Amino acid sequence: AQPGDPTGALWRSAVAPGWGQIHNGHPGRGVGYAAVAGGLLVGAAASVALGMAAESDYQRGDPSTLGRRDDANSHYDRANILFAVLGAVWVGNVVDAWLSAGEGG
Repeated sequence: AQPGDPTGALWRSAVAPGWGQIHNGHPGRGVGYAAVAGGLLVGAAASVALGMAAESDYQRGDPSTLGRRDDANSHYDRANILFAVLGAVWVGNVVDAWLSAGEGG
């Protein structure tokens, strides 16, 4: 696919956020989408890991770790929000790549 091809831009951005924008000649937008998506993914993965650690603590049954259940739930809630925002950014990135094809950089 050549730059300016909406289909090429669409599938590139579906594979990796920002790739379609870079292909379309918009490197700043592409790097922006990639950075935001990457940050959201790392934040969500970290929240899941923290939630799993807190869950492991409270499942030991030690009375001193009972409060860790609330910690685990908070981490999982944050991860869910970050994954939802990541999904919205991903969809927005695909639509932007499709619409910006042919604009040039």
